[in-house]
Amino acid sequence: MLDFVYSNTFSTLKQGRVRYGLMLREDGFVMDDGTTARLGPNHYVMTTTTAAAGEVMAHLEFILQVLHPEWDARAISVTEHWAQFAVAGPKSRELLNGLLDQPIDGDSWPFIACGEVSVLGVKGRLFRISFSGEEAYELALPACYGDSLFRSLLARAEGLGGGAYGMEALNVLRIEKGFITHAEINGTVTAHDLGMAGMLSKKKAFIGQAMAARPGLVDPERMQMVGLKPIGAVKELSAGAHLFSPEDPVERIFDQGYVTSAGFSPLMGHMIALGFLKQGVNRIGDEIRLVDHMRGIDTLCEVVEPVFFDPEGERTRG
Repeated sequence: MLDFVYSNTFSTLKQGRVRYGLMLREDGFVMDDGTTARLGPNHYVMTTTTAAAGEVMAHLEFILQVLHPEWDARAISVTEHWAQFAVAGPKSRELLNGLLDQPIDGDSWPFIACGEVSVLGVKGRLFRISFSGEEAYELALPACYGDSLFRSLLARAEGLGGGAYGMEALNVLRIEKGFITHAEINGTVTAHDLGMAGMLSKKKAFIGQAMAARPGLVDPERMQMVGLKPIGAVKELSAGAHLFSPEDPVERIFDQGYVTSAGFSPLMGHMIALGFLKQGVNRIGDEIRLVDHMRGIDTLCEVVEPVFFDPEGERTRG
């Protein structure tokens, strides 16, 4: 079933491992992304984006009830069954080992590992995945332990010089790494636009496969995801701004793209943004004009790779 739902292959996923997946609609556009963990021979846990959780659940039920009712498979939402928290940063493993009944290390729990753990006698699940670009884990316990687990994690984090981080911080961290949310997969983009054409398997059938290959959806003239950093006098960037060639007037017919996400990066020392730009892959290093009439922003940007630092993922892998 997962091979049919996702554009990339999941039948080769080993037990105790996690894989990132890209999901297309029937028309070939990206519907959602997320990770799926294989906890047992026939037991998988799929995560979706928050924005599309309900849509994906309905999509799975449509597949099982209409497209392939002969499959011996069931999809059950367990969102409310678990309290799951991300623990990220260079001391994340140290923090977890203060709670886990059986300590972990980099060899026993490498990047994209998953499995059962015990926290002070309570059975739970641990996933080594990251949406921050740091070494990170997601620890899940039954929902009734959620409050006490959060308090314990927070106290231990503060004891190690850290603390809780909110959505704004997470948003900046994921922009730095070029990770997408529904700001980017807004229903109008393809795997090619995202630079993820390699995730479209040629060895199996999947939903959206035929339509994704339409000439208009693989046209190199389409907008492609890029990173942006300010180089003009105005250093502010904003989501929703539109992009123009510096020599063109700011008129609709000259529109070259738009900004999807933006934020100030303490690591980079300036604002950064993700967006879609016509022929973006071929315009790395070019100057582009960013205009947001609503916020009074008009500045020049440099087009850069969408991954702003650590492109090899060394921090994530620890």
